[in-house]
Amino acid sequence: MKLLIINFCAFCLLLSCSQLFAQNNLAIIDSLVTEMTTEIINSSETEIKKNVILKIGEFEYNLSGYLRTKIGNILSENNYNVFRNFPKDTSFESTIFEVQNCNVLIKYSEPFYKQMLGETLIPRLILFKIEGQVYNYIDSRVIMPVKIEKQFTDEIIYSEIVMIEQSPFEFTYGTQAGVTFWQEILEPAIVVSSVLVVLLLLFTQRS
Repeated sequence: MKLLIINFCAFCLLLSCSQLFAQNNLAIIDSLVTEMTTEIINSSETEIKKNVILKIGEFEYNLSGYLRTKIGNILSENNYNVFRNFPKDTSFESTIFEVQNCNVLIKYSEPFYKQMLGETLIPRLILFKIEGQVYNYIDSRVIMPVKIEKQFTDEIIYSEIVMIEQSPFEFTYGTQAGVTFWQEILEPAIVVSSVLVVLLLLFTQRS
């Protein structure tokens, strides 16, 4: 019984500590975009010219500027020469990397069901989707149509939402559900009481 109680307390402490190191939203989006771009490169690597022209559509919340910089850096790291403007020479050997549509969804679900040492844990969903194409500059032949969707899910502490949203970009802000009186006051009180009871039982067993 004593060992069971100790293991339970250790598990609760470990799970609680793991929430303190939640990545911010921008870092997760960075990893999703890196994964997407690498996937595109690997899928059509033999046909992509070393000269790549980035053609990014116009999106809200400075998402266009972010994609130009992020995708451009990834291509450069993979030894591609990146151009953001079309050359005057129509015979220029190059590939066009075009992003026509891009959607970002960040959502925090209702914190109804789980408490950890008085903290409300809520599910976080980050969904990133791009559509476009990779094609030759000279003859416009499509090398690869692009339609990729990536998502990331985890649990975060409700009170840390403001911290994980900090970035220069508005698209890192999510939509969140409100916390009810039950979640804000009663549930934490019940959880704390339960932990105190467990600790009391532990010390009672020792004595």
